[in-house]
Amino acid sequence: MVFMEIKAAPTHVALAIIFILENGFPLHFPHKAIILSFSPKFAEVIGSLPSSIIGGVSFILYGMISAIGVRNVVENHVDFTKSRNLIIAAVILVSGLGFSNGLTFTIGGASITLTSLAIAAILGIVLNAILPGKDYEGTSAKQQTE
Repeated sequence: MVFMEIKAAPTHVALAIIFILENGFPLHFPHKAIILSFSPKFAEVIGSLPSSIIGGVSFILYGMISAIGVRNVVENHVDFTKSRNLIIAAVILVSGLGFSNGLTFTIGGASITLTSLAIAAILGIVLNAILPGKDYEGTSAKQQTE
């Protein structure tokens, strides 16, 4: 088992838990995380963690997700000089950050809440579909030119 020595106590505990879980029972497979979510003992362990540790882990988690998103944009050479791409990215970012409480509505007696992340994803997909222009060629366009 790999272990990293950090002087700050809360960080030390968080790293120890992460390394034990990752090395002893790898969580990079989704089915194992789902199985663990049904374990009351595991829920108690996570629930007993101080809020500072949960905050730190959440901070790193969302930072990593953001960094991966930026990497995907760079690797796919998205051209932000085109207004279409800039509008889609702006709407996604603002709606993802702006709808802090999400959006709740009722359909057929069932209350449905969309989180800010869900709203941003839906708006991005819809805008990509309806705004004129495209940044890619689908297989049908390539087949027509050949």
